[in-house]
Amino acid sequence: MPSDAANDATRREWHQLGFFYDRDDDAKVWKITGSRAGLLKFRDTLLDYVTNPLNSPNSEHQHYGPYGFLEIMTWSEPGFDQHAIRGPLADLIRLAKLIEVKLGSSPSGSEISIKDEFALGSPYALILDLREDDFDPASLDPFLQDTVRNAIAAAERILPGRAAPEGEEDARWQAVLKIGDFVEEEPEAVWPFVLKWGSHEDEDLRAAIATCLLEHLLAHHFDLIFPKAEAAARADVRFGKTIVQCWKLGAASESPRSERFDRLLAEIRKSQT
Repeated sequence: MPSDAANDATRREWHQLGFFYDRDDDAKVWKITGSRAGLLKFRDTLLDYVTNPLNSPNSEHQHYGPYGFLEIMTWSEPGFDQHAIRGPLADLIRLAKLIEVKLGSSPSGSEISIKDEFALGSPYALILDLREDDFDPASLDPFLQDTVRNAIAAAERILPGRAAPEGEEDARWQAVLKIGDFVEEEPEAVWPFVLKWGSHEDEDLRAAIATCLLEHLLAHHFDLIFPKAEAAARADVRFGKTIVQCWKLGAASESPRSERFDRLLAEIRKSQT
């Protein structure tokens, strides 16, 4: 589990940011939640991005928040999508002004939707959830609530996503690592998540599942998890590629489990040649 110090540091990051953000890929919305002052800090974040000359070329971007999956990106056309809030710098300024105007005429408790007036035909909408002045953005962070259900739900909201640029913290890996905090105590809750994303086409995402979750499930709960993983690896080529990335740790390194693991890995590697 994350330490109290780590959770306190995450809360401070939310407070510094001033607002909470989330993305719902089913509803196709980015949702920014905060007090009036907090949502104006989101406006200021857009303006700060625009004033940085390094962000002028297309494809330049910045990540924000404790987990870094809120992305503002310079692009040729304005819009909201599953990756970013994007557009030419002039349009991002226009969005900031639009946010300011809408907040000025909306009472607390309002949900303000911005879509076609910013970008006609945008794949996603932007929702501003205006709360009371004492709203704490950290209160909506499921990672701070320390349950496996919340950690999985938080990860599902950002997956499959895409790998972060080299040298930048990857929000996907961070989300998977949070689920790893529950491997010892909640293996049966973690396994369906591993099966789902360990079979995904994204190699980097499968690597996160292998090294952060599956490897440790096998280390702590080999007799429970290995039969499931063995069947999945034989049924799905991608899951087979996931399990071969796992080191033999803990129970998986002990005889006769180790030999059983080796036989499966040899079978998978032979079938992939």
